[in-house]
Amino acid sequence: MGVPAVLIHRISAIAGGVFGVMPHTGLVIVYNNVAKLDLKSSFKYQFMTVNVGHFIALFVSLILSGILY
Repeated sequence: MGVPAVLIHRISAIAGGVFGVMPHTGLVIVYNNVAKLDLKSSFKYQFMTVNVGHFIALFVSLILSGILY
């Protein structure tokens, strides 16, 4: 295949991390209940915080894997 399986696993794990902020996950429900927020007002901030971090990590790891492998 040419690409190490470890690299494919790490990149897919980083890319799959964006699904942790879906509105039906337990973390989002608990966070909103503890902070006494509703989903409508808080989801856009949670979505941007989690997804921007994961996309930055994904792009950095893709660039580094292209350079190193």
